[in-house]
Amino acid sequence: MIIPEFAILVFTVLAALLYAEATGRSWKLIPKMALSSGFLLVAWDHGAIDSVYGRWILVALLLSWAGDLILGFDRAFLAGLISFATAHLAYVVAFQTSGVGLAGFLTGGLATLAIGLVVFGRLRPHLSDRLARAVGSYIVIIGLMVGAAAGTGMPAIWLPAAAFAVSDIAVARQRFLRSSLANKIWGLPLYFLAQYALATTV
Repeated sequence: MIIPEFAILVFTVLAALLYAEATGRSWKLIPKMALSSGFLLVAWDHGAIDSVYGRWILVALLLSWAGDLILGFDRAFLAGLISFATAHLAYVVAFQTSGVGLAGFLTGGLATLAIGLVVFGRLRPHLSDRLARAVGSYIVIIGLMVGAAAGTGMPAIWLPAAAFAVSDIAVARQRFLRSSLANKIWGLPLYFLAQYALATTV
């Protein structure tokens, strides 16, 4: 359980991040990494290291932390994409330890892939062949992650997993379609809410 004081601190730092993004401050990576470090602390405090599921969630969060740091540098997008792709795969392994039903996996996975194909169709004209392959592979991995989350049948897992996937649309829009503060206003809170929620499931 996240105590109210910690939740207030998280939302305060998130507000600082959004302010930094809105005003183009050079220190915006500081609140971003503070928030990323926060979800690691939540997982650790909830006993992540005490179970196989928890340890894989912690691995996924560590890889996400690394992805957040890497994406703080303008020319490191592909490396950040790889870091987050491996984070999603770690989530898949974690969810598998809780048991994944085939019906839920197919429903969640195929729905995510269908949305991903629509998004990819919009992105493709703006991608080099190399990036198109990387983004296409990433979408497949997201489909596996959301499918595995849905297959657990646990809303506490599949709802934040789906929110994580949706937040990636904001990243794609910002990077390849239209740079806009609006993408960050809804994408960043959704991403961090998803990560903190998954951190509490350990």
